[in-house]
Amino acid sequence: MAQHNFRFQGKFVIKGILECVTGTRIGGTQEKFEIGGIDNPVIKDPLTDLPYIPGSSLKGKLRSLLEWARETKAVQVQHPKHGVFTACHCGECVACRLFGVASDDSKVRLKAGPTRLTVRDAFPTGYETVLEAVKQGKELSAEDLPENTTVRRWWEMLGEGINTELKSENFINRLTAEANPRTMERVPAGSEFQVEFVMDVYDANGDKDLLEALAEAMKLLEHSALGGSGSRGYGRVRFKGLKVEWFPVTYYRTGEGKQCCDVGTVDKLREKVGELWEWVGSAAKGSEG
Repeated sequence: MAQHNFRFQGKFVIKGILECVTGTRIGGTQEKFEIGGIDNPVIKDPLTDLPYIPGSSLKGKLRSLLEWARETKAVQVQHPKHGVFTACHCGECVACRLFGVASDDSKVRLKAGPTRLTVRDAFPTGYETVLEAVKQGKELSAEDLPENTTVRRWWEMLGEGINTELKSENFINRLTAEANPRTMERVPAGSEFQVEFVMDVYDANGDKDLLEALAEAMKLLEHSALGGSGSRGYGRVRFKGLKVEWFPVTYYRTGEGKQCCDVGTVDKLREKVGELWEWVGSAAKGSEG
């Protein structure tokens, strides 16, 4: 019988704002075709029609950047089953342990252990007010939304109920100089989305590098791009207003032991990893006692 040494210690919850420094697009699907309609729509919440950032998109980008930075097998060896360069499948690197292992091999999955990181869908600030109005069948205007929220700014600047911008681009035929126009839908620059990362800790001594790796991946993203057309200026983002909370395993039984720390930026988060990890050590000693 397979044995393991994993023991649940608690959860780090990192909350904050992801700001779109430039227009950003994460592609959605066209539900219907219209004359003069948008060729490339962004993904939207079906209830509110507000654009959002899927947790899968954010998590996948963070993982890809980290796998390249750490030179994992994902960028060196093709996946043995799928024959392509996809998510790492070694079961030992920080990417496999943090994001989950892409393998059907039970031995590999045992080495990696439980997936540590959960990335929530990120909705624009002001989303909750719009969602509640939809549930109650009420109509909203910009004045009904909380001040300084992204949705209110959209409606004040773009028009009531308008949440995105349309960017026209051209593909030029190199021989005839003929222009082939296309319309791209984007989330405007300055938009803010509420992000949340949950990192489970199963090894008080060995999982510290995973928190370091998460902060590293977040910094890599700030120097890369999120979504499509990043090489053409889309998708530059930054994190701000970051807050770290630690919930030891005892918290879920007694409601006690929660720790909080405002770190603000990714740079400050990276600086404070050692200090934050002291919470894990203290909780582990307490549970042993």
